[in-house]
Formats: sequence, C-alpha cells, structure tokens
Amino acid sequence: APPLSALGHKQARELAAYLAKESISRILVSPYLRALQTAQPLAHATGVPLLVDFAVAESHQRPAALPATDARLPYFPEIDESYEPMMRTVVTDDADGAEPGVEPRLEHMRRMLYLARMLLVHPSFAGQTVAIVTHAASMALVSALTGAPSLDA
Repeated sequence: APPLSALGHKQARELAAYLAKESISRILVSPYLRALQTAQPLAHATGVPLLVDFAVAESHQRPAALPATDARLPYFPEIDESYEPMMRTVVTDDADGAEPGVEPRLEHMRRMLYLARMLLVHPSFAGQTVAIVTHAASMALVSALTGAPSLDA
C-alpha cells in the first residue's frame, strides 16, 4: 500500500489532537507503514511510545513483504524497542487454497479473538487506556469483541 497522502497526514494530526485528552497509556500499532504514519502524531501528542504488534494487523496480509521493525526505527523513533509483541508475525501456513504467504481469513478472525482476549487480561493492557492504530476491518472486529464504547457515546 502507498504511504499516507497529505490529507492522510492531516487527518492523523487531527486525530492525535482529539485523542491527546484521553489519557492514553499505550499505543498499539500495526506494523504496516500507513498505520505507523497514522500513529506517529499520537505518540508525539501524548509522549507514549508505539508498540508494534502483528496482533493488530489487517487481514489478508503478507508478513514477509514487511521490513523488520528495527529497520523502521530511523523513520519511527517513537517505536518502543523493548516491547515484546503478542505476535511477531501471522499464520500463513495451511492456507486451504489461498495465496501462499498470505494469512487466511479464518486465521485473521482467530487473531482478532486472541487480541480481544489479550486486551482484557494481558498485564500490559488490562485496565489501561489503549489506542489501537490498525485497519478498518480489524478495528471493527476488536471493538465488537471487547464491547468498546463508541467515541460518539
């Protein structure tokens, strides 16, 4: 996917300004470039480092196509290098006829169930205000699974 457009960067800054008042204690972010670019202004606004984790990545992904997290550090110094991710990659084996090297849809659903459970019990996230920067389908699933209130509520 291409990097964020000028409009995307503007929207990321606006979102960061809006969320800065929410007492965010963790920023969990997908390893994909656009998610990192979206999260970066929030890290600046809150002083909270970015926790890169495949657990929050989008479905139908190709993890082998991504640079290693340490290769992103010169561009995203907000990444917390000491964070131990819940998932360092995703399942791409036994794709049942799907594209080789791509996460099957069923594995994405399993991963979202795992993430929803971990957000409630993992010591790094339970009881914390966690901003998750990911992709639409993943965020909708996690929100529904955790019973997260809408920002409009």
